[in-house]
Amino acid sequence: MVLAGVFLRAPLLGRLWDWSAVPFLAYPVKDRRLPIIQILVERYLHFRDAAINTMKVSVILTTHGKGKYLNQAIASVLAQTFQNYELLIACDGMMHLGGPFIDERIKVMGFMEPPSEVVNRYAHTINKAFKKSKGEYITYLCHDDLYLPWRLEGMAYALDHNPEVHVVYGQQQLMEEKDGITLLTGVRDTVGVTVNASQRIDHSSVMHRRECFEKVGGWDEDAPMRYGDAYFFTRLNAAGYSFYPLNVPMDCHRYNSESVTFKIDHDESLSVRAMG
Repeated sequence: MVLAGVFLRAPLLGRLWDWSAVPFLAYPVKDRRLPIIQILVERYLHFRDAAINTMKVSVILTTHGKGKYLNQAIASVLAQTFQNYELLIACDGMMHLGGPFIDERIKVMGFMEPPSEVVNRYAHTINKAFKKSKGEYITYLCHDDLYLPWRLEGMAYALDHNPEVHVVYGQQQLMEEKDGITLLTGVRDTVGVTVNASQRIDHSSVMHRRECFEKVGGWDEDAPMRYGDAYFFTRLNAAGYSFYPLNVPMDCHRYNSESVTFKIDHDESLSVRAMG
């Protein structure tokens, strides 16, 4: 099965709908586009259900406490068009929030020192955060990265309307920051429906059903830091979960001197032990 996009611009107060500009929903490809009235009805039901049902999405935001980038990442979650979510901020270092962010959906878990025998502190932090989560769907974000405004809504809609699909992922914009200038350097494209997601997809681009995490036992805390999400994706694929693409950008990956990727690239020891 292939997932495709219906295009819609997230509404602003006083603005009219623009049906052609920004990807919004996902649904199975059919012979025709969904009628606009059907999209409106489904959108209403989607938000009505979000208001009366249990928590839909848990966002696990992992950080090493970098205030500037962390606050921008939090702001990108708060700017989502979808509102039925909780944001769990899990830190394995000293946290410096530049907020304050006053929102009941935000849960700051603070510093979580892992046992000395844990190789991958990042995986340990995610596993601890998952135990505190309540969402039907689980998704991830690093403080390096940013969600695009339709990220949660599009992915939640895709899972809601495709019960046979357990894991979805989207395209990822790539941004590099150097000397105070941020440049969009490209887009990490999707690789189709895949049972080989390891080292091909970034975890900040993924959303999966809660049962997936529970079935595979979470992230591997013995995995090298560089390959934490790769090991987790291998577990998911081995358990029979395919990754289904949403062929539109869903988030932005930022590469700068404070990013996890940069530090791993410039310190090979971080590939073996997690960052301390």
